[in-house]
Amino acid sequence: MRSRLLTQFARLVVLLALAVSLPTAAGAQERVALVVGNGAYRNATPLANPPNDAADVAAALRRIGFTVIEGRDLDKRGLEDQIRAFGRALDGASVALFFYAGHGLQVAGKNYLVPVDAKLERPGDLSFETIDVGQVLGQMEAEPRVNLVFLDACRDNPLARSLARSLGTRSASVGTGLASIHSAVGTMIAYATQPDNVALDGDGRNSPFTTALLKHLPTPGLDVAVLMRRIRSDVVASTRQKQVPWDHSSLIGDVVLVPGSGAAPSSAAVAPPVTPPVAGPPVTASPTAADRAQDADIAYWNSVKDTGDVAQLRSYVTAFPAGTFVALAHLRILEIEARAGRPGDDPRSKLSALEPGGGVPPRPRAPRENCASRAAPAGSDLYCASSVLEPQLGSTYGVRNLFGDPGAAWVEGASGDGTGEWVTVAFDAERLVRGVVVNNGYEKSTDLYVKNGRVQTLRVVFSTGETRTVTLQDRLGPQTVTFDRPVKAHWVQLVIDRTYRGTRYTDTAISKLSVTSERAR
Repeated sequence: MRSRLLTQFARLVVLLALAVSLPTAAGAQERVALVVGNGAYRNATPLANPPNDAADVAAALRRIGFTVIEGRDLDKRGLEDQIRAFGRALDGASVALFFYAGHGLQVAGKNYLVPVDAKLERPGDLSFETIDVGQVLGQMEAEPRVNLVFLDACRDNPLARSLARSLGTRSASVGTGLASIHSAVGTMIAYATQPDNVALDGDGRNSPFTTALLKHLPTPGLDVAVLMRRIRSDVVASTRQKQVPWDHSSLIGDVVLVPGSGAAPSSAAVAPPVTPPVAGPPVTASPTAADRAQDADIAYWNSVKDTGDVAQLRSYVTAFPAGTFVALAHLRILEIEARAGRPGDDPRSKLSALEPGGGVPPRPRAPRENCASRAAPAGSDLYCASSVLEPQLGSTYGVRNLFGDPGAAWVEGASGDGTGEWVTVAFDAERLVRGVVVNNGYEKSTDLYVKNGRVQTLRVVFSTGETRTVTLQDRLGPQTVTFDRPVKAHWVQLVIDRTYRGTRYTDTAISKLSVTSERAR
């Protein structure tokens, strides 16, 4: 007994030492991930998104330094082979990560992953046709390390219903969704939704859970506990509270997968490579001080913008007094205070306080913004983009490309998929804004259109503090969006909130954009 306790104590000391070292480098040794997406089911409802989810998560993990074992639409034999390969690759690894998207089910409190060839007609089929999640955890927890498990496997599963029917009076043992798993020290298990609930596959390229994971995973300096809170917030909002991501964690200390700007890089925490150009060979470049400053600005804003907490929004303004989102932060603060019903807290009555000398709140600005003027029927408009892809092979991707031929495009130039990047349109006088017209993606050719990212959701922020959400279709050609009512404003900011991911490049493009407005009376 004493020997066993000493062994357990030694393992705990190793885990503590490992966890303490993670915030600066996310592990000094190799990090290994197994990523599986099953959608082409032969005996159950096919799922459109899991193969996309797996492909995009695998790419994101490689960009932050993981060695990735990847499988899509795996049958039972293929899934078992990948799990074995994963176990072999984990020897000496400090971080293990498992992501699964597809059908899953729980029986008698145990969770099972469903290969694409599974056929469940009688109780005895379960052990032969599915994979117990415990088999994967067994591989991961064989040595002391940090283990991260993401299960986007709670879709409505007809195989579970057919198995329940075959069990007769014992059908209650077949639960809805997945059951909560209690894991060993050093493991976090994240579910797409709360235990015993069903998750959504989603209408876009990715499920709501994977969309949020991909959005926040690359954030520098983000602890995985904070990562899960941000994922939960996004999914609750996008599914209108139908789906609440859940996690069970026995991690010790902080676990940071992407070092912050002050952390030294290591072999296990490699900075994401520079995004390839729209055409031609990849071009690499070292990030400048301005790049790092803007990345820190965006990361901080993303951490506070949806909290609804005035103190946190003010902390952003204090940390970045000339930041990209200062004007928006002030407007959010006024909006929150007005909703709280404090006397005199009407946002419109306080707009003059946002700028010395009173008047219109300043439009959002960015260190690397690119601006151009455009004549409009109602006057003159100034378009500014938060970032722009550097010229490649004789082509430029500046904001001026939004004015003319859809064969050209504005392409954002920051790392990531374009989420958080924006275009502002500042008017020469107050306008009555009725809507927007957008040619989505890079429309030079159908091939380039699908290779590059496209905008799925735009958040339109007005100088008055009002907002609108615009959802664009994933198609070529102009799309006209008319607001529910016109809004008087001196400028509008169009922020990319979600994207349709490209098949080859992570850049997001817009070929043409204009604001429908008229002079306010």
